[in-house]
Amino acid sequence: MNFALGTIGVLAIIGGIVLLISNIYSRHRRSRAEQYAGKGHTIVAPILTMVAGVAMLVISSSFVIVPSGFTGVKTVFGLIDETPLPKGFNPIAPFVTDVQLVNNKYQIFTENDQVWSESSEQTSIYAQGTEITYQINANKSAWVFANVNDYENTLLTKRIVDDAIKTGTRAIDTLHVTARDIVCPSIKAALQETVDSLYGPGVLTIHNVAIADMDFEPEYNDAIRERQTAIVEQEKQAILNETRIEQAKAEAEAARAKAQGTADAELIEAEAKAEANKIIAESVTPSTQRQDVINKWDGKMPAYLGDASLGFGILDAMNESEDTAYSYPAE
Repeated sequence: MNFALGTIGVLAIIGGIVLLISNIYSRHRRSRAEQYAGKGHTIVAPILTMVAGVAMLVISSSFVIVPSGFTGVKTVFGLIDETPLPKGFNPIAPFVTDVQLVNNKYQIFTENDQVWSESSEQTSIYAQGTEITYQINANKSAWVFANVNDYENTLLTKRIVDDAIKTGTRAIDTLHVTARDIVCPSIKAALQETVDSLYGPGVLTIHNVAIADMDFEPEYNDAIRERQTAIVEQEKQAILNETRIEQAKAEAEAARAKAQGTADAELIEAEAKAEANKIIAESVTPSTQRQDVINKWDGKMPAYLGDASLGFGILDAMNESEDTAYSYPAE
């Protein structure tokens, strides 16, 4: 019923009744002639007022306007019509039809408590500040109104949401269980499956799941920090060992290069000496040897006398030289 028009109609009926009673009371105080003369005017106005009020009341009960985001559910003599009324103007049977509005807008259910669960490896984890965005499908409004008591508060409950959180996290491994882009879709799927099993497919649509805070228990976080510290230390040691190995390789390469250089230099020097000795050996003859001995003699006779068979090399050399250089005539 249109409230404003219905209110005007009720007031008009009440006003007509009051006016009629007032006129009737006034007629008893007038003379018969006055009553006869004003008879047509004492009844018509109140009756017309009441008729107009009844008409407005009937008209106001003959249609309903459903606002955007809602659907109307009709009940006729207490029986619910399964066909919901769409938004806008809808004619209805007056007085016998009642219309209830069902909210089909996006609605939010918030779970503020910590909900403890676990990962697929049974690692304890909690979610806090979970917001569920859901919507009652318009074509199922009549079914919800007829079958769910206090549907505005009971379609989604704490128990339903908590069970979905636990189910959704158990499907994820420990490494990814705190990743919102992974865990929220998993919880959403679990919650959609739950409401579909409770109310049937297509009654309630879960649009989004958002979690404000999600973390492991303190003991597990401590263990993770210790493990990360150990990993960092291992990586540092590995880098240090690698640096030392590279340094040792560099030093060994430098020592090898130095040794190679020394060996190459000695080889070159030995080859040069050998070549020089070869040249010297090839240029030395008995004559050059005797000449060297003569050139180095200081003119003194040797102070040592030994076996006569040994002779004196210098004198022999001189004699051989003189014999070679001069020829003396025979006396």
